[in-house]
Amino acid sequence: MLNRNYIAFTCINEVRKDEIMGTLVGKLKSMGIDLGNPTHVKKTLIFLAVVLVLIVAAFIHFSGGGGTESAAVVRGEDVTDSSVSADVSAAAVEISEEAPPAAIYVDVAGAVNRPMVVELPGGSRVFEAIEAAGGMTPEADARYLNRAATLNDGDRVYVPTASEVEGGAEIPGAAGVDTAVPGAASTGTSADGKININTADSDTLQQITGVGPATAQKILDYRTQNGKFAAIEDIQNVSGIGAKTFEKMKDQITV
Repeated sequence: MLNRNYIAFTCINEVRKDEIMGTLVGKLKSMGIDLGNPTHVKKTLIFLAVVLVLIVAAFIHFSGGGGTESAAVVRGEDVTDSSVSADVSAAAVEISEEAPPAAIYVDVAGAVNRPMVVELPGGSRVFEAIEAAGGMTPEADARYLNRAATLNDGDRVYVPTASEVEGGAEIPGAAGVDTAVPGAASTGTSADGKININTADSDTLQQITGVGPATAQKILDYRTQNGKFAAIEDIQNVSGIGAKTFEKMKDQITV
């Protein structure tokens, strides 16, 4: 920066030399300085030299400081832009490299053309599992299938037949199937004669040893508040049913 300014100053000085010198001589004469007197000329030159040094020093100070500040600002902008670019690039890579959903394996059984274990993408639905197994047979009854249900790895999809639905058969462990099909839901009794404590009504529950109207209502209230029993042992969570009562009824109930 200093070299450029010096060159510019030299060029201007050469171009306007005559004009500057003429003006300077005129000013000195107007100040009463006798250019023919060596003493006056010497003092004048010393004074002008001091003024010139002060001007140049001030110019270098302000020009140099400004340049440094500008350079710092530019470097700051460069760093900021680089950081933003890096963040954007990282986000783009993360999106582009997002892994596809993991595969799941589902057992499809019942009234389908090809009962089998099918491999499906994660998040698949019941209807997709049925399609992968060749679709439903003419004997299938899908009225109680939730074909929009989402599947998890290891689920089992069972498609009942019309005769199974009409006979009230219970379909355990079937994703997307309402296991309380007509008949089973109204009586709460499974094929082996045990009473399903998750589906039985008050009258059916009272057929269990140790269960009267009040206890049957407590079982119904428990199901409403907490959902289905996960195991027959969970019936002991109902107020009034202890270990001794459970021992008497355990062979009569199922879930």
